[in-house]
Order: sequence, then C-alpha cells, then structure tokens
Amino acid sequence: MILKKIFLLLPAVFLAILLFSFQRLARHPEFLEESLVTGLEEKLGADLSLGETKLVFTPFPELHAREVRLESATDAFPPVTAGKVKFSFQGLPLLWGRVRLSGFRMENATGHLWKIPVEKVDFKIQGLSPNGWAPFEWKGALRGGEAGGLQALQGKGSLRFKNPSGNGIRDFGLKMEASLLHFSLAELAEGGTLKYFPKGFSGELEVKLRVEKERGANVLRGEIKLLAEGLKIGATSGLSLTGNGSLLWDLKNHSFELQQVSLESPFGRLDGRSLFNVETGEIGEVRLTGRKIVLEELVRNFPKLFEALPVEFGFSGLSDFDVSLRGTLEYLGLHGNFNFTPAVLTFGRVFSKPKDFPLGVHFDFLLKKGNLLGGDFSLRIRQTTVKGSLVDVDFKTGEGELTLITNKFDLEGWNQLVIPFSGCTLQGAAKVLVNWKGNLTDLNRAQKMLNLTLEDVTLLSPSGRGLRNAHLYLDTSPLSFQLRDTRFEVKNSPVEMEAEITTPAETPKPTVTLRSSHLEIFSLVEEIRELATLLKVPPVWLQKVSSTETLLKGFLPASTVLEDFELKIRPGPDKLLLENLEFRAFDGTFKFHGERDWPSENPNFWFEVNSDRVRLARYFEEQDPKGKIFEGNLFFNGRFQGTGRTLAEISTILSGQGSVSITNGEWFGLDLAKPLGALRAREGKTLFQDFSNRTSGSTPFSDLTSRWTYGQGKFETKDNIINTGDFWVEGEGNLALDRTLNARLSLYLSDPETRRFLKSWGPTVMSDGKLLGPLPLLLVGSLSQPEVRTDETLLGPFLEAVDSRRFRKILREP
Repeated sequence: MILKKIFLLLPAVFLAILLFSFQRLARHPEFLEESLVTGLEEKLGADLSLGETKLVFTPFPELHAREVRLESATDAFPPVTAGKVKFSFQGLPLLWGRVRLSGFRMENATGHLWKIPVEKVDFKIQGLSPNGWAPFEWKGALRGGEAGGLQALQGKGSLRFKNPSGNGIRDFGLKMEASLLHFSLAELAEGGTLKYFPKGFSGELEVKLRVEKERGANVLRGEIKLLAEGLKIGATSGLSLTGNGSLLWDLKNHSFELQQVSLESPFGRLDGRSLFNVETGEIGEVRLTGRKIVLEELVRNFPKLFEALPVEFGFSGLSDFDVSLRGTLEYLGLHGNFNFTPAVLTFGRVFSKPKDFPLGVHFDFLLKKGNLLGGDFSLRIRQTTVKGSLVDVDFKTGEGELTLITNKFDLEGWNQLVIPFSGCTLQGAAKVLVNWKGNLTDLNRAQKMLNLTLEDVTLLSPSGRGLRNAHLYLDTSPLSFQLRDTRFEVKNSPVEMEAEITTPAETPKPTVTLRSSHLEIFSLVEEIRELATLLKVPPVWLQKVSSTETLLKGFLPASTVLEDFELKIRPGPDKLLLENLEFRAFDGTFKFHGERDWPSENPNFWFEVNSDRVRLARYFEEQDPKGKIFEGNLFFNGRFQGTGRTLAEISTILSGQGSVSITNGEWFGLDLAKPLGALRAREGKTLFQDFSNRTSGSTPFSDLTSRWTYGQGKFETKDNIINTGDFWVEGEGNLALDRTLNARLSLYLSDPETRRFLKSWGPTVMSDGKLLGPLPLLLVGSLSQPEVRTDETLLGPFLEAVDSRRFRKILREP
C-alpha cells in the first residue's frame, strides 16, 4: 500500500521538480546562457558572444539569441555571425543543472567556406545526442547572392558528434549532399581570394557534392560533379567544362585531395588529380592528363596565349600531354610532357612538322608571383634533342632570357621539316647554341648570342645547285663575331672563310677573309641566287645579287674563273675597309683595296684597282670565241670614288682617274694603213701607195698607253699613244661603258716610213731622223668594230705642205 502511494507520488514530485527548475531558469535565464557560452567556448576554442536573448519553454526549452558571433581565439577558422540563433536543449539534464544541446537553428548567418565568403545562410540541426545521427539542412548564398537564387548554396545530411559537455565537436561523423547553383566565378576572384585566381576569371559554376566521415576518423571522403559554363580566363572566353571526381580531406593535416577527376572540355577529355593544403593554400600536386587533345580547339579557345608567343606557331591535329603543378601561388612549380607526334606544327614560314613525325616536349618551370617564369625545357624530334632554359621572363613586359642548345644531330630528314628545304637534298651534322636577352616578344630586337657548328653538310636544290662538304663554326654576340674553320664547295669552286669582329669600342682585328683556289664567279652567283630564293631571303637581297651579277657581266665573260682568290675586309666603328681583294684571271693578276663609310645613309667610298699582265686575247676569246678584239698584255691602274648605296646611284656619281697600258698587242678591226692608202694629193697622186697594199684589217703594236678620267659612265682619255713600228699615234677621246669609241688621233710615220715617203718625192728630200705628220684621223664605232678615217676638216695643212713640197712643216722630232 505504501509502495503504491510512493509510485503515485513520484510523478507529482517529478512535476514539482520540473516546475521548480523551469521557474528557476525563468527567474535566472543567464544560467542557461552562461553555461551554453562557457561550454561552447571551451570545446570549440572560440569566443561566443550573444546579443539580445530570450528563454522559451514551450513546446521545448529554447534559448533565442540575436546578433550572435563566434570567433576563433587562434584564427583556426574565420568568424561566423548570425542575425538570429535558436538553441534547443534536452529537458531532463536541465533538471539537474546540466546544459545539453538537442539542436539549433541559424538565420541570416555569414562566414567563410575555405576562403570564400558565405552569406544569408539558414542552418537547422536537430536531434543531437551523444551517439545518434542528427539530420540537418541548410541553404545560403556566396558573396551577396540570394539564397535559392542565382547563387544558391544548399545541402542536407546528418551529423554525429558528442555534445559540448563531452569531448567536443571536433570528433564528428558526417553524411552530406550539397549543391552550388549558378555561382558567378567573377565574384570568386575578388577580395581576399584574388591571388588564387587568374586576372579576368569569370563564368558560371554548378557543383554537386556528396561526402561522408566516420566518427573517430580524420578523413572525409566524397564525390564531386561540376559544370562550368561561359568561362573567361584572361582573354579566353566561351569555355565550357563538365567534370566529376572523388575527394579526400584530411581534417587533421588540412590536406584536400581530388582523385580520379575527369573533365570534358571543347578541346578533349582531361583527367587529373589535385592535392593542396586548405589551411595554407600550398599545392601538393595538381596533375592534369590530356589524351587526343584537339589542338585547333585549344588555339581557338586560348588565342591570346598563342599570340603572346615570340614566334608565329601553327597547331593542328591531336596531342597527348601530362602537366602537374606544385608549390604555392607565389612560387608555383610547373612540370609537363607533351607528345606532338600525331599533330601538325608550323613555325612561321620556316618549319613544318608533318603528322606522325616524332616530337616530344618536356618542361620544368617555376612561376614566381604570377608573372615571372623561369626553368628548363627540352624538345626531342627524331634523334635531335633541344634543351632550353628561361630566366625570369616577365609576362607583363616580355623581358627575360631564353637559351636553346642542341646535341650534335644528323641533318638528314630535316628537309621534311624546314619549309625552304622541301624537295632539297640535305645531309651532314649540326649543333646549335642560341641565347636571347631582352624583350622576348620581339626576338629581332633582343640581344642575341649564337654558336653554330656544321660538319660535312650538303644542301642541294631540286635542280642540284647548292653547297657541298660545308664546314662551319660561327660564334656571335653583341660584343664579337667569329667565323672559323669554315669551308664549302659550290659546283667546282672550293671556298674558305674566316672572320673575327670585335666591338666598335675596341680596335678591330683583320677580320673577314674569303679564299678560293678556283672560283667560278658566275656559277657561284647563280647558286647563291637559287639558295637565297629557297631560303626566302628578303627581295632586297636578291636584287643586290642580281645587280651585282649584272655589273660583273658588264666586264667579265660568263666563263670567268678567278684563281687564288682572296678577299679581306676589316669592319671598323665607322668605316668598312677593303684591305685586299686579289686574284688571278686571264693569266694576269688583279688587286683591289678601298674603304666605305659604314653605316651611313649616303655612304662615301673609294677603291683602287691594279691589274698586271692580263692576257687580252684570252679575255676577249672567252667573251666571244668567234670575235677577236684585242691581243696583248694589259696593265691597268685606277682610283675610283663615289657616293651611294645602290649600283644605280653609284653608276651616276662614280668618278675616277688612272692609266692603262697594253704591250705586244694587236687591235683587230683597227686598220691604220687603210685610210693612208686611200689618201691622195691634190693633183691626184697617191701619197702612201705602199700602205694601200699593206692593209690587213688589224693593227699590231708594241705599246698602247693612255691616261684617263672616269665620270658620267665614260672614260675620257688623253695622252693616248700607239706605237706600231710603222706609226706613232697620239690622241684623246672617250670610251663609254658600252664600248662606244669617239677619239681624235694624230698619226706620225715612223723614221723608216718617213724616209721611204720622202724618197718617193726625190732623193734630195731628207728627214734628218724626224717623223712625218701629223695626219689627223677620226676614230669612231666600237672596240670590236672601230672605224678610222682622215679628219677632212684638219687635213688641209698636211696636203698643202705636200703639194708645195714644204716637208719641213710636217716633220717633227720623235
């Protein structure tokens, strides 16, 4: 009976205690607030502040608080604020003065998800217990977006952790699904996250996430799917990506890993993984693998990237690559391998790699502070390896340093790659070292160092013209130019070259030397022209080759061979000195030297020429085997000067002076006896009957000498003397470059011929060793077809002296 009464009394006692406890809480709500704040601050290691609070008992005990702020005392997490929070508690523990949360609801909260601001968040969790799973759901926005709107952030799941009165909430279990809808990436790249994203980063992103974590474990696992549309990265826009993957988050070490990530892009499928530290932002590794990437689409989507390259590249076809990143965004390591074998590549108008021609690229770079790139790279194409390095290339200014070096590689097969050599024969070996320093967006203006070695190189055009057995060592820099051990053969002409040029501030050394024991000059010019055309040299250089050939053809036969040829040029700071040009041709020797202003807008120049014992018979015979003009040994001395750059300018301004001499010769076509044989006295007597029978169509002579000046395309001659043995001829006139003649001559009979002539007029007429003359003659026509006749306007005094037999008037001392 008593036991029954006790059981009936227990509910009343419990109710009384409950009412007493609630009454005590109602009178002193600060107890609940203080216990809640103390417990949360202790377990979270954070400061919790509550604004206006209100205690509610029905239907369950709750503490309503406004202007709530949770801030880590150690910066373990960013501050969290909420406009309103409702904390719900388990009723029974409250009877004994213990505060145990059963759930809470946040409204209009703000905080950070990693580095990204989260705003207007509503969060609800209920059913918290030491061992059970508590469901939760939430929604919000990122950086000012409206919850559920264009930037919706929402999720649901269940959480399992001990109450704050236990061992803290860091040991938790989690099952969650979350979504981010229509998020603007432009806002992600602003504010405190700017340094993590490239300039101009924008687009729209959707993400779906599913994660799980067991209690007692430090690892959170999950799966992620994403869709990015309208991406803009720098100057690239219109990209769309879809992807999925798995993630692994080590909460103790703050490492976040994306595993087995797959992205579908406009240029192909990308697979990868990433590992980075959420707390420090350090990238352990981001690896991206592309297979059968469509290069045309890559170029189309990233045009500015390819336009920024210092040279004009063209890409088409497919490629495979592996790229990885490590480090921090301040010092980011970039590593990659590309296989361009299935692709077609072009390099300006010089290089073209066909499909399935082996080509691989590897690089290992360091990107500092987002705009300084340095490191090494290599390129392997067939048996050729090109190694390169970049030193602090500044993306903003283009300033930096680039070095390329190759192994010694076989040139055979490169005619398939070098566009100008297509269809040519190419053999031999080469090695290249080149360095550019300065603005790498314009390599023509950057300082350049080049070291080039060629061995046993043969380069022949489809017609068979070109270089054979070429050897070369070239070393250039802004301070010097060195060319040595250089030799090659062009047709039947072996050529050797060497050069050394120092800076203008130093005294230049005798410099550029070119030698050949046998130089077929016009064959060389023809082969140079064809090679220059193949190499696509600027038209102005081809014009110079053609104008030089035209100039040479005006003086030299097409079959001219220069023996023992040697050319020495000495470049100075303001002069180009022709130290020596020497060769043998037509059994004689030629020597030149001179100088030219260099550089200059309107350069002045001069040169001197000397020829010795040149066989004119051979010279003219090689010009025209059927037509003889001259025989004899030519001695020529002259000095020319002028101003101008082109041959057209030079030919109109060139001037000069000098002398010429021909010994033991014969002038074919010039017959001095013919006009004498036709000459008659006034009474009809033939004056020089013997000469009318001695015409032969040519004039042999022992000496022909002249002093000359040159200008306006003509040689003006004076003090001309021709000694034939029968005649002594003096005169003056001019000879044009087209070999047109115009001269006045004064002819004197030799001593024997003078005595013979006077004897025909009577034995009493004596010459006393004097010469008869002058007989005035005109010489016109050309060198090959000269016409000589008496000058009727000046012949009168001579005939008058003969008719009057006053021979003393027409006799002169020899």
